[in-house]
Parts: sequence; C-alpha cells; structure tokens
Amino acid sequence: MPTMTTDEVKNTDASVARFIPAEFLELLEKKDLALIQKGDFIEKEMALMFTDIRDFTGLSESMSAGETFQFLNAYLSRMNPSIENYGGFVDKFIGDEIMALFSDAENALKAAIEMRIELRAYNSQRKQTGYRQIDTGMGLHFGKLMLGTVGSDKRLQMTVVGDTVNLASRIERLTKVFRTPFLLTDAVYKRLKNPESYLLRELDSVIVRGKNQPIVLYESFDFDPLPMQEKKSAYLGDYQVALFQYKAGNFAEARALFAECAAKCPEDNIPLIYLERCEYLLQNPPRRWTEISRIK
Repeated sequence: MPTMTTDEVKNTDASVARFIPAEFLELLEKKDLALIQKGDFIEKEMALMFTDIRDFTGLSESMSAGETFQFLNAYLSRMNPSIENYGGFVDKFIGDEIMALFSDAENALKAAIEMRIELRAYNSQRKQTGYRQIDTGMGLHFGKLMLGTVGSDKRLQMTVVGDTVNLASRIERLTKVFRTPFLLTDAVYKRLKNPESYLLRELDSVIVRGKNQPIVLYESFDFDPLPMQEKKSAYLGDYQVALFQYKAGNFAEARALFAECAAKCPEDNIPLIYLERCEYLLQNPPRRWTEISRIK
C-alpha cells in the first residue's frame, strides 16, 4: 500500500474536518480522529440550538432536486458563519434543520440574533431575484447533555443525547404555537450577564409533553426591523402588567391590557394569542388556575 505524502495527509485531514467538527475532538480530548473509539463520550452543560425552515416541504415541491440542494447549501452557508462567530459548531444538518452547540449560553443567543438578521438580508436578496422569501423557527435551551460516538465497528457517528436535546427540539416546535420565530428558555435567560441589554420578554410558563416541571419561555425581538422593535419596546411595561394579571387569574383586566398592546402593534402575535386565551377563560372559568400551560 503506497505511503501518503504530507500534502495528501493534510488534504485528507482537511476533508475529514468538513464532516467531523474539530470542536468535537476537542471536547472528547482527542488529538486525532483515529483515536476515537465507539462509546467515547463526555457529559457537559451546553447550549443547544435547533432551527429549521418553515414549510420546507411545500417550498421543495416547487423545485427540482438540483434546485433544492442548491437552495439548501445557499441557506446553510449564510447561517453557519454566525454560529462559528460566537464559538459554536454545527453538530449536524438534518435536511433543512440545523442543530448547533455552544459552550456559552449568551454566545448562543448572540448567534441566534445574528442568524435572524442574516436571514433578513438573505430574503432581501431572494426577493430581488424573484425567489420566494423564507422564514425559520429557532429554539434555544441550556443544560446537561452527553456528546459521544455511537455505531458499529465499521461505522461510527458523533451524536448528542439527553433531556436537553429533546427539550431544545420541542422548544423549536413551539415557535409555531406562539407564532414567533425564536424562543429561548429560562435556563438560557438565567445565564445572561445583562439580560436587560437584549430585547427580551417573557411569554409563558409551559409543561411540554413527557415532562412534569414547567419551563419559562422568552421571546427575543432584537432582530426585528427597527420600527417593530420600537413599538414592542414602547408597550413592554403594559405587556408585562397584562401577563402578571393573566397569571394572577384576573382575565378581564389582562384582556383589556392585551387589547391595548394589540391595538398599538397589530403585527405582534403574542398579545393576540393572549386575547384569545382570556376570552376563552372568561367564558370557561377554570376550576383551579395554575397559570401554567400544558402543550402537547
């Protein structure tokens, strides 16, 4: 068997690095890919981001196979630099979905905001060239997970498992329920050095299917166009009072305040969702109010 030259070895290492992130090796404390064994793992607290394209199935049906791959590569190429800029790395691309890991929760939030801003620029370009604009959902959670290798002697794959992974994926899916593009959990919020430096607002306390403990969800609107940011910021105080009244079970008071918020910014979906909830609860008073939403 011929010996590989130095240049060939370098090229092979560079090619492998495109499939196996260098950060993965560093976390496992392995200097060389050849040293990785089946079952190697590390347990660590990390931030996990899930994001995918809204209605990707419908979008792909309007494209040929070649156009679909061209579109995916263009989109993913626009998103990946923001992840790397803040010290994160992509664990895997799953079709149109990105699963990324960050050691620092605040950096994960910054990356998510930058990705949303980059998406707006990408959509502007797509609009100018006659293509349909796209939207994404993003979920961000922080917690303990296990990162390691699974497979057989002939085929290994890096993977991330744990409750944090499952919950981050569910949080991303909840963006459709709340009709907002980006949700983060209180586990992320609590690790922000100065949360007041971001445009964040609490949305709800929820228990997702399969869990017993509630989590608090927050929305970021740092990436909204400036006029929308200004509107949401202007009535943020009223919104917080409305949410407090809702949690206290004062649905009539909450409904009035949420109605005022909705009138100031009809494009904001959250007050509208709470208006619907208040209307329902006023007509169907709960026997025991817990303020916690159970979402399937």
